[in-house]
Amino acid sequence: MAIKRGEDGRIIEEETGKAKVSNAEETRRLKGKMPPLPSNAKSDAASSGNADKTVKVGGGKASNLKAEIEKNVRTIGEEHTRLVRPKKSGADQKDEEIGLVVGWVVVLEGPGRGCSREIGYGNNTMGRSPSATISLDFGDETISREKHCVLTYDPKGKNYFISPGDSRNLVYVNEAPVLSPTVLQTGDKVGLGNSLLTFVAFCGDDFDWGEED
Repeated sequence: MAIKRGEDGRIIEEETGKAKVSNAEETRRLKGKMPPLPSNAKSDAASSGNADKTVKVGGGKASNLKAEIEKNVRTIGEEHTRLVRPKKSGADQKDEEIGLVVGWVVVLEGPGRGCSREIGYGNNTMGRSPSATISLDFGDETISREKHCVLTYDPKGKNYFISPGDSRNLVYVNEAPVLSPTVLQTGDKVGLGNSLLTFVAFCGDDFDWGEED
């Protein structure tokens, strides 16, 4: 068996005419023949670029999209979704509170001149507050906010009354102060603060919603 030394000085044994090369030389030989591994730099850059992109929804970022959806959609369980209807406006809520209209008050003098409000069955509170049944929110600050007075329609007797409210502010009918429940008739003038209203009846002896034809 002939003995030879390679370039690195290691002994190379020849067997049956075929040389056995060292591990180091074999590694160098394979490394020279194998193509280079593909680089992930391009895909990483693309991923990074996509991550930096932000979709804007309604002037905000994509993170606001989930909050916007959750505000309008309520999920019940995993498979059922129900749309949440928007809140009703103040006018719609007042229509539901009034129900069947039995009369009106119309502003003759004051900031709300020319405006009208509907009267419903039973007790109708009057004041500047939006929560009042008859909301006189015209800008007259001399009208009590919550309950300046109460206007009542009695469907059994088919009569209208006006009563003082919870505040110290007085209400007047035809310039006389109302100190106890007082009967109202169409055309009576009702004074609250710096405003003057006129009363108009709709229901009465001739007609009432509760009567059958």
